[in-house]
Amino acid sequence: MRYYSTRGGVHGLDFCNVLFSGFALDGGMFMPESLPVLSPDTLRSWTGLSYSQLVVEVASHPHSSDA
Repeated sequence: MRYYSTRGGVHGLDFCNVLFSGFALDGGMFMPESLPVLSPDTLRSWTGLSYSQLVVEVASHPHSSDA
């Protein structure tokens, strides 16, 4: 997944760069270039999870990687 700045000066960054940089150099916030589509079954399987369990599931979802 790649990210861009809401102010348009930065684009194409991977998750690690976004995570450790905070705000973009142009002062904007980072947003994903595209949002993954999650199936209703996936969303249903996440109901009832604790916050920490949900974080693990979201982070390990195939669309979360920088492949």
